[in-house]
Amino acid sequence: MCSLRQKGSGWGHFDVYPNIRLAINELKIQQRYWKVLPSGLNTFETRNLGESYGVDLEKKTCTCRIWQMNGYGCVHSVATISYVNRNVEAFVDPLYRACIYMNTYKYSIGSMNGTAMWPPTDYIPPLPPLKRKMLGRPITKRKRDNTEVSGSHRVSKAGKKMVCGVCKKSGHNKSTCDAVSKAEKSQVKKRKAEDEGETSALKKGKGQGQRAKGEKRKG
Repeated sequence: MCSLRQKGSGWGHFDVYPNIRLAINELKIQQRYWKVLPSGLNTFETRNLGESYGVDLEKKTCTCRIWQMNGYGCVHSVATISYVNRNVEAFVDPLYRACIYMNTYKYSIGSMNGTAMWPPTDYIPPLPPLKRKMLGRPITKRKRDNTEVSGSHRVSKAGKKMVCGVCKKSGHNKSTCDAVSKAEKSQVKKRKAEDEGETSALKKGKGQGQRAKGEKRKG
């Protein structure tokens, strides 16, 4: 409150806000493209090519309705006020004047001592709430931040040279290495075939046992 009061102390008592003054200056630059024609007492018509709007200085209204909405005017009202050689800031709503601003922030908030200066009491100090077990399994994964990349990170093997595990030469692997004899390769293939046969037999045996149990239950 004090800083805002100091901010508006140098504006003057009846002047408008600085940002409203900047907006009015921009409208003064744009108003040169508009032609003003008087149509009655304090009523005018502004034209620009195929556009035309009516302005009433006494009621502070414009048919574009911008003046009624913002309170400080539009390009049509600024062009009309400049046409009659009057001050544009005099037609600004009183809400945007420095006196209203200073009246808003004239009050102050009193100072307050810290907790060290507070008088002690006999009441029990507030304690944190008791922990309760939540439903479901506890979460063990770490909660990732929004900036962290989610998903698995895999390194591409494109362009990597293949190295044999037997002769340690590049260009081939263990299965096509000349240092390994054909007998060893055939034994490896037989072992793989035997292992696959055993696993398939076990699966078949389990399936037949389950079928037999089902038939007994039905009987």
